[in-house]
Amino acid sequence: MTVASSESTTTVSWPDAGHAVALDRDALGRGTVRATAEVDGSAVLLPVDDLLVTGDAEGDRVRVLDASGESTGVDAPCTDPAGGIVTRVGAVVGCADGAVLVATGTGGDSPTAEVVAAPEGHPRATAFANRSGRPTVAALAGETGYWLLDTRARSWEHVATDRPLRAVSAVDDADEHVVAVDADGRVVVHTRATGDTATTEVLLAPDDGVAHGDGDPHGAGTVLQLDAQRAYVADPADDVVHEVDFADDARLARSVETPVRPVVMAEVGR
Repeated sequence: MTVASSESTTTVSWPDAGHAVALDRDALGRGTVRATAEVDGSAVLLPVDDLLVTGDAEGDRVRVLDASGESTGVDAPCTDPAGGIVTRVGAVVGCADGAVLVATGTGGDSPTAEVVAAPEGHPRATAFANRSGRPTVAALAGETGYWLLDTRARSWEHVATDRPLRAVSAVDDADEHVVAVDADGRVVVHTRATGDTATTEVLLAPDDGVAHGDGDPHGAGTVLQLDAQRAYVADPADDVVHEVDFADDARLARSVETPVRPVVMAEVGR
């Protein structure tokens, strides 16, 4: 199951079942579940402005729908759609050979659906993560490293790593920080502006058996969240959340014990 939200709509997708729903977010905030659209054959459903973007697994395409789930007539080819994210530029849906970017129109213009092909020779991206709202996103690339997709430039970059990763996310700040968790359980920080790499000590139990790049944008059970200053990595096995200052040579700022297993995590209050 995957969940995405805009100011007005929350979408819930069940890729294995090929079904997704859009929910009224204001009603959810008042404790009422009110579906505004249901979409069959959907591998992913994303809300962007007053539209919905679906990865149509049955039709191998990305379709742009109105708020009630009816087609707007805008679509683009996308073989085996899987995974998606909403950025400042628009909605991204992963495809077998790259992604489709749906940008909403301004000044009354119609939305556009654009294929952004990825370089060949590396495992595809099936899930994406970044600091909320930023235009550049990161995705696992199997055991070879990670992808960076710049939705403004419509460009992909594959970054090789020494160790397989189990989670990765793009900060997309001035220093172009990318934060990852490797298979050994260390937080790894790449400062793309300088080429520097910093790592923490081992914070999580090693996990060489993760299904790299498949399904969960944070690997197999690895929960990684970013804000503009810190990275937060949950360790459900030890009931702790680690806070890492990625701009200070991956310094471990603190480890916070939690009263329950932190299998799901979201930052609030900033």
